[in-house]
Amino acid sequence: MNNFYYGAVGMPQYMMNQQQPVMQQPYQYQNQQMVPFVAVPKEEVEKNRPDIAKFIRDYNDSQKKSFNDHWFQRDDDAIIKGVQDVISSCQRDKYFTLRVLSFRVVKDYESIQRLLWQKYAGRTKNGKKLDNPYDYINLRDSDINLLIVRYYIKINRPEDQIRIDPRTKKPEKLEGEEEIYIMLPRYVNKYYFRIQGNYYAPMFQVVDGSTYNNCTSNSKAQTVTLKTRFMPIKLYREHYDLIDVVSEQTVKCCLYAAYIFAKKVDAVKYLLGRYGFYGAMELLEITDIHIGLSVMNPDYYYNFKCKDKVTIVSVNKILFDGDGMTQSFVFTLQKAIHKYKDWKDIFNPRFWNKSLGSDFMSPTLEKGIPVLDSLESIYDIKTRELIHLPEEDKCDVYHIIRWMMREFGGLRMKDNLDISTKLARMADQYIDCVYAKRLSKGIYRISDKGKSVKYMDVFRAINIQPDFIISTMINKSNLINYVNGVNDNDAEIALEFTYKGISGLGDQDGGNRNAIPDIYRAVHQSHLGRVDLDSSSASDPGLSGTICPMAHDYVDGSFSEYEEPNSWRELYDDILNDYHKLTGMQQAIEIQKTLGLSYDYIKDDMVRETLITYQKLICPIIDLDGKIDYSRNESVEYVIKNNSTNPADDTGDIVIATEDTINCYEDPDSDNFIDNEPLSDDDD
Repeated sequence: MNNFYYGAVGMPQYMMNQQQPVMQQPYQYQNQQMVPFVAVPKEEVEKNRPDIAKFIRDYNDSQKKSFNDHWFQRDDDAIIKGVQDVISSCQRDKYFTLRVLSFRVVKDYESIQRLLWQKYAGRTKNGKKLDNPYDYINLRDSDINLLIVRYYIKINRPEDQIRIDPRTKKPEKLEGEEEIYIMLPRYVNKYYFRIQGNYYAPMFQVVDGSTYNNCTSNSKAQTVTLKTRFMPIKLYREHYDLIDVVSEQTVKCCLYAAYIFAKKVDAVKYLLGRYGFYGAMELLEITDIHIGLSVMNPDYYYNFKCKDKVTIVSVNKILFDGDGMTQSFVFTLQKAIHKYKDWKDIFNPRFWNKSLGSDFMSPTLEKGIPVLDSLESIYDIKTRELIHLPEEDKCDVYHIIRWMMREFGGLRMKDNLDISTKLARMADQYIDCVYAKRLSKGIYRISDKGKSVKYMDVFRAINIQPDFIISTMINKSNLINYVNGVNDNDAEIALEFTYKGISGLGDQDGGNRNAIPDIYRAVHQSHLGRVDLDSSSASDPGLSGTICPMAHDYVDGSFSEYEEPNSWRELYDDILNDYHKLTGMQQAIEIQKTLGLSYDYIKDDMVRETLITYQKLICPIIDLDGKIDYSRNESVEYVIKNNSTNPADDTGDIVIATEDTINCYEDPDSDNFIDNEPLSDDDD
């Protein structure tokens, strides 16, 4: 190195006795006036010092998107309210009355322990007294609230049919009040449950907001499913051929079938059984369907022969070709008429109740009425609140079935992978599902007994163990995870979610991960801004993750304010306009909406009939003078005076008694013999 400081041999020059240069920095302040130092008070310094933390916080609040408080809120009262709604949905008033008198919530620890001690104190098994677990202090205790439900139970049986208990020799119990205890978990440390001494964290569950379809599966069947708290309502659309008896041409026809209670039944039958022939047409807003023995004008009507080879169902061609609902209604009629006399009885709801009962292996009113009663109960209060429809289209299960049939095409177009049509529910919305399945299972079982149900049958159905929810959620649910962490990551745990669980993906297959299509594990564009794309389970990828803390929420945890498809009236009005133009009308007539069809008395009358003196329906036979009803051996005046129903109510017709008509009821060998026995299993 050869420079100013180093010689040729690389040694510093000052070591070679050479004089080193002296470098002096000029004095910078020589021309400035010196200012004396003045001490400033410490308080003033602190006052004028900028607050960096406040500046950053204000900047974040004004410029950055903040966390959504909804995802971090937990509420014990919401859990209690959910269970109360489920119980209220299970009330009955037909063959037996099951009514909720009151709810009482106990939150005080000592009061809960005392009540549970009294509850378990009198338990016995095989005549031996069982140990009371509340005689001792449990070191692995649970933090709970206690919900006490007071029921009123009554068996609706006439006094002359009260049975004598063979053991006590006393009349059986028909009426009483019962209290049922339900232990519900409560939140501790904001996000957790403490159960049996351990901490558990409930997860969010992402489920469909209302319906889903099977477009993502390989099945050839077309289905749309609505999941309720109790069980799903699955609707099929099938296609069949009908033969026009005049032109002998094949006419394509669609049929909507409902799969409920593990039975596949024509969906229209439920409406016919509830409202009757004319009431069902009024509810469905269809018209110009006729039943008779002769064909109508083939230029304007299709004429289909029923299975009895005699009765004809006629329907306007424009309405039939353009409206799938009309097709399904006509096809159900064509299937149901087996005998010559049926076309008269088909206007009576009792016929459809028997037909509905035959689909469930018992062609009687005693079977058909409980089926309708169970159908009405599966449409729970919470499901009704969550469906994004006008109130007139979701007021009861029959309107929901109508909507699903009418909007089947639109519901089939829904993207099952789109998370914007789903909702994220916390424990308050799925803990009640656990209790609902257990409660409904017992009530459905006793409903099948019809008028033979007993008081103890009803009590056993509602007498569920107090700790049922807590034990089930720990042992059988993957929605509540054991917490063994030692780090403070509460916010991350609070945002965890899964698609699986009760009423979720794979629930009907026992939670088998192989039963869930792989397409549900993929990333969808609707996930952006709603769930973390980088967070997923290593053992079951794509089916669990973390909700974005800034994601917006809407009603009951919905990810968007989407509206259900509900444009069938506009489409049907176009068909009606063409129909009215063809029939010579200058202006289309708008069908008036009917809200809350008043056909309740029909169902009540059918229940009353099965509870009193007869089980089969007999057509009244009136003599020529109109004074005697031979079918009851009473005078017509007496029958009318002592009955709430008209003598002709059972079939819609009054038969004038002649020698032939009397013989046809009494002599089975007569050519005119009319069989009034219930339909056989082969009669559908």
